[in-house]
Amino acid sequence: QKRRLMGAERTSIAKPWLNEVHLHRMPYGAGVVHHEIAHVYFSQYTDDPLGVPAKMVIFPKMMLIEGAAMAVEFYGGDLTQHEWSAALDREGLAPALDKLLDPTSFWNVNPGRGYILAGSFIRWLIDERGVDRFKVLYSDGDFENAYGEPLASLLTKWKAFLTTVKLPEDAQDRARTRFGRPGVL
Repeated sequence: QKRRLMGAERTSIAKPWLNEVHLHRMPYGAGVVHHEIAHVYFSQYTDDPLGVPAKMVIFPKMMLIEGAAMAVEFYGGDLTQHEWSAALDREGLAPALDKLLDPTSFWNVNPGRGYILAGSFIRWLIDERGVDRFKVLYSDGDFENAYGEPLASLLTKWKAFLTTVKLPEDAQDRARTRFGRPGVL
């Protein structure tokens, strides 16, 4: 049905508005299970009919949606999301995260970059400020309301955190190889 309706036969998906996840057989503990369940879990914190933070109901805030799921999954492969993000930042490959809040901009960057950076930022917010404040952010997308400071200030603090992340010697080369391609759109 997924192949017929959306061309995503092998893609695991969540339908937060129906409290459903559609997964494939995968090994125990696979990060994608946590990722898709997180979409459904966080849907309870927004009044949007689709169960996601959105601008004017129909424009999903993908950086918050995928960032929340990636923060729960926190799988980055052989490096953590914080390590990948630090490597991307040091290589000059990290797009401005505040721009990724625009509903269409998230898809304009290499998807790996968008997902990894959003996940690192949201995980940092949750670790530093707690999940309760993030739930407030997820409900309305207002950083000032949730954290008492503007997004720009939070991003500055997150980027300062990334400068403290120790990287393996070849991390930046691997980041350039893995995430160097442009976005599909």
